[in-house]
Amino acid sequence: MHTCAAEKSLSVKDFSKETFDNDMKVNELTNNFEKCQQLLNSISASISSKAITVEGQKHKLEETEQLGSDI
Repeated sequence: MHTCAAEKSLSVKDFSKETFDNDMKVNELTNNFEKCQQLLNSISASISSKAITVEGQKHKLEETEQLGSDI
């Protein structure tokens, strides 16, 4: 009987360690996901900003070409 209690105690410790390890992995994956999400948001904002700049430059060029053809 004494061995059975020791085995039960050991299995509870193993389960607790496994749960802790899984929690650590979930936290690590969550942190990595959040970093990736921030990076993607930053890239998206940069692309959007550059698209607006390119569109503005295109509009200015069209205006300049229009003024040049009017002269």
